[in-house]
Amino acid sequence: MTKTATLITLLFFSFSNLFGQFRNFGIDNCPEEKMELQLSQNSLFTHELLWFKIYCISPLFPSEDISSLAFVELVNSENSSLIRKKILLKHGEGNGEFEIPPDLPTGLYHILAYSVKIIWQ
Repeated sequence: MTKTATLITLLFFSFSNLFGQFRNFGIDNCPEEKMELQLSQNSLFTHELLWFKIYCISPLFPSEDISSLAFVELVNSENSSLIRKKILLKHGEGNGEFEIPPDLPTGLYHILAYSVKIIWQ
């Protein structure tokens, strides 16, 4: 009985040490950066301005350098980019606006925000 208990205990500690040897165990699925976009309004007509503020944060590594350039796009329901802007980020924050083109048909559109680091994650 004691030999079985000793064997189980040794196996348990062996496997727990193996998991401790992985440097990035559990971190691989966490993003290095995250973009948050705050919009001035949800519904717009043509010729109106959509103001936005963008925040770039690093939830896992807050002391690391974050991107200084963000890309914000207005895309249609077929994932075609209609407007693309480059936004300069200072201390992880930036702002900008989109003017809705007059020839844009009524429909559902999305705003995407990303950086180069997010693309390569």
